[in-house]
Amino acid sequence: REMPRLAVLLAGALCIAVSSRALAADLHWTAEIQNLSFDELNDSSVAALRGRYALELARALGISRTDVFDDEGRAEAVSLGGPAALGPNASHHDYRPGEDPAAPAPTTETSTTTASSAGGVNVSGSIGPLRGICYGALPCKDTPCGGQGLPPDDMLQAGYESQWGKAGRDDLGVMRQLGANSVRLYHSFGTGVDADHGGLLDRAHEVGLNVLPGFHTELANFPGECEAYDCFDSWKAATLKGFQQGFQQGSEWHPAVQMLILLNEPDFFRHAPKCVPSGSWCHTKAAVSALDGVLAAEREAGVAPGRVRLTVTWSFGMQASIDGKVNGPGIFGFQDMVAVVADPQIAQYTPRTPLAELAAAFQARWVHGLNTQAPWSYVNEVVSKDYALFAPTPWFIGEYGGNGQPKDVVMGDLVGMQTAAEQPGSNFIGGSMFQFQTAYFKGGSELNFGLLGLGDEQIGRTGELCRSGSGCGQTWPVYCLSTDLSWLSGSLALRAKAVAEAWGGVVGPAPGFCGAGAEKANASSASMILAVSGARADKGVGAGSFASTTPLRGIAYGALPCKQSSCGGDGLPSEDMLQESYEPEWGASGRDDLGTIAAVGANAVRLYHSFGLGVDTDHGKFLNRAHEVGLDVMAGYHTENANNPAECPEYDCFETWKADTLAGFGHGYKVGAAWHPAVSALILLNEPDFFEGSPKCSPSGPWCRVKAALSALDGVLAAEREAGVEPGRVKLTITWSFAMKASIDGKVQGPGIFGFQDMVAGVADPSIAGYAPRTPLADIARAFKTRWMHGLNTQAPWKFVNEMVSQAYAPFAPTPWFIGEYGGNGQPKGVILQDLQGMETVAAQDGNNFLGAAMFQFQTTYWKGGAEMNFGLFGLGDEKVGETGALCDKLNPNCRTWPVYCLTANLQFLPGELGQRAEAVADAWRGSVSNKKGFCSAGRRLGGQRAAGTLISAHFRISAGTSADAVESRLSREDVSAKIAQATLGLEQEGF
Repeated sequence: REMPRLAVLLAGALCIAVSSRALAADLHWTAEIQNLSFDELNDSSVAALRGRYALELARALGISRTDVFDDEGRAEAVSLGGPAALGPNASHHDYRPGEDPAAPAPTTETSTTTASSAGGVNVSGSIGPLRGICYGALPCKDTPCGGQGLPPDDMLQAGYESQWGKAGRDDLGVMRQLGANSVRLYHSFGTGVDADHGGLLDRAHEVGLNVLPGFHTELANFPGECEAYDCFDSWKAATLKGFQQGFQQGSEWHPAVQMLILLNEPDFFRHAPKCVPSGSWCHTKAAVSALDGVLAAEREAGVAPGRVRLTVTWSFGMQASIDGKVNGPGIFGFQDMVAVVADPQIAQYTPRTPLAELAAAFQARWVHGLNTQAPWSYVNEVVSKDYALFAPTPWFIGEYGGNGQPKDVVMGDLVGMQTAAEQPGSNFIGGSMFQFQTAYFKGGSELNFGLLGLGDEQIGRTGELCRSGSGCGQTWPVYCLSTDLSWLSGSLALRAKAVAEAWGGVVGPAPGFCGAGAEKANASSASMILAVSGARADKGVGAGSFASTTPLRGIAYGALPCKQSSCGGDGLPSEDMLQESYEPEWGASGRDDLGTIAAVGANAVRLYHSFGLGVDTDHGKFLNRAHEVGLDVMAGYHTENANNPAECPEYDCFETWKADTLAGFGHGYKVGAAWHPAVSALILLNEPDFFEGSPKCSPSGPWCRVKAALSALDGVLAAEREAGVEPGRVKLTITWSFAMKASIDGKVQGPGIFGFQDMVAGVADPSIAGYAPRTPLADIARAFKTRWMHGLNTQAPWKFVNEMVSQAYAPFAPTPWFIGEYGGNGQPKGVILQDLQGMETVAAQDGNNFLGAAMFQFQTTYWKGGAEMNFGLFGLGDEKVGETGALCDKLNPNCRTWPVYCLTANLQFLPGELGQRAEAVADAWRGSVSNKKGFCSAGRRLGGQRAAGTLISAHFRISAGTSADAVESRLSREDVSAKIAQATLGLEQEGF
């Protein structure tokens, strides 16, 4: 039957008009891309698009691409054509709309190739779905291991037996007791350690744990190893050495070994100095050559593969595969491997193993892997919708973080994973929980992950631990295990219990636990709440007016003018965005970023390095333009000055922050006897809680961040006094991370709010941080009471942030609080829109202390790459619209200009609604993403409105129970339209 015609907006101003008709056992579908002129497509473009569109349509319908046909019955292709009416014998691009093309009649049936299980491969061993725990339990309890250097991270060596062995703390036995059936490790091959590794394998086999040992990924970037990322010799040698140390039994792998993790998140290689030119070739070449090296080692040693699988675990960052066919978190790496095994030359690699054998091993033994902190439901949705491309190769989650999630969420995710892994025909095999023990040596947000912490009771000592090149020697104390994760609040601390309940296990008691503390810790943690005490502002004192327009709707701004990772190796431009040399970006006569920010619906702009980089040029023009378009300016100080050896002695930042503020007054921040009217807030420091990981912070502790914060506040107040500048409406703040930490006085445990209490405690008694103020303490306390607002940065959902902060905020009221960075990392348009609307609703409520948030961030940070590509509202196009003035600062003294590129809301590296970040913000804030002067004019084939477009005609072989309505519904979704647009735009970028 004839279906109604629908208009569906495509990314990049493409529009698709859809109709579909049932034909015999197949379905016929037609569409028009109205802004893609078929007449301008050459033959190679048509050929490429026919296949790309077929692939996207197959994905949308969940069918094989071999079940998509063009009008002449050719599989894996669609027909494309212009609107001209041509004869019945026309070629593929002469499709006549309105005619009823013949249904395809393929002469061969399609079939699904299944992976060989040669060698008795059983992905999950004998225990069922993978329930793993990541293990890297370094025996130290502080950052960074008390300054003694890190212990070796090869956990399989015999020296660690007092931790994992039965006669010691028996970590492996504890894992099995929790319900795990596997243990994942990281540095089991390649560190050059000369020690036995068979003991761990024996103990794991004894308790029923499969072992997933990992290679030392960092070896790929070492000088003298993996020349041009050819890791064949290094991985072959590491594997052969492993065979000598216990991984080989007879002519087989040790029976505990289930899977070899060749590399962990090698997609970050592109940022390494060794990766020149930067690109996907580095990690892809390293991966295929590592695979090649392991296969060669097996051959040389006469070791049969048996059940041992092979994998690489990729990050969950948004990237494109090396062949450009896949854009998506984690799955870019899945396609990297598919592409490079099919053609190693795509990564400039020549295999030593015959290509047919390499392909056979990949088909029979490979498992795709990724690491993630995202919720299971989201990961499953993102991966599953595209996984038909990779089936029947299995996939797993190498690290499930559950970062900042309460017990019920972690437990629900783990149960959901196991349920999915148990489904007949599922390609998903399970996941590994990250991680067994808290990584104290990393500090910061890394403290969020461990299932178990370490107590004060020493129950043993390691053997002599071995390192490559330095032999064996140093021993370390072995501390008891504890479930009392005191730095995590409420049920966030019940991570071990969540795992045990999900997997049908138990948490202790066991010999390795502290006293009888296992069950006791669980009971006390279950009723733990965020406790806040100490000095606070009187409720009778008003907090003052933050801005002329509330609730706060800000956008973070750090639009560096480069489009490549590390800016193509040319050094970074200055990060002080207010300097007048950046006017071609933010000014009305340039790209007018500030006008765009206002048009989106924002009322504020947040900046980071506005003071402190020594830029001796005018900053007032930026402030003037912001004031003109109605934006409040939240100017930030260069936080890194606090760790500069030449600044802030022992984190006393009074002189540095005072001098930087006075310099700012001379550069436009002062108007008469007041701050420039655009300035609404000064962000004194950004996430200073990470100072304790700095070498300068010795002994490591919260005193560093609190002393820096108090002295910075003191310095700004002193500068105002000296310059005769009245505070006016200008607020003062620090934005803390959302990591789980304790306040300096130990009275608060919680994400972000630890810093709120740091300031309360530090202002009440500066000596708690070893600071002696220059400003009278009563004046500091008064400024804190009347001008302070608490701030935090987060990627977490608004509902969770609001719940965590609000339940503990009463002691801090009426001091307002805000979100300095809302990331919306990996979230689709609908979720971001809902979060921003929710924030504004709460901020608008009478008597609420929440002010609003700043969206992170205006422009994609290409120079950081990786997961940082997930955040920008706008990307940069290829069209140059101007050039900056000479940019320089004290960190970059060589002044130079940079090209200014046009803006685009089409974030092609983010799939579907994840790329509609600007639209989400505009919809939430009642603004618009206007196609104005600073935006890219449409490209050669995508520009302007055209009378004629390109017509698509496709036929689908579908199951008998699938209706035309169901097909129409699936193909009318916005994410399908966006994929068609991305396929088109991607072709243009490739130069067709």
